[in-house]
Amino acid sequence: MSPKNGDRSFLLLVDVRTGMVYCIE
Repeated sequence: MSPKNGDRSFLLLVDVRTGMVYCIE
């Protein structure tokens, strides 16, 4: 996974127990 936009910084969290994905900008 390589960031294509250098201006956009985001954090992607994945909970493997519930299978839920959190995207925090």
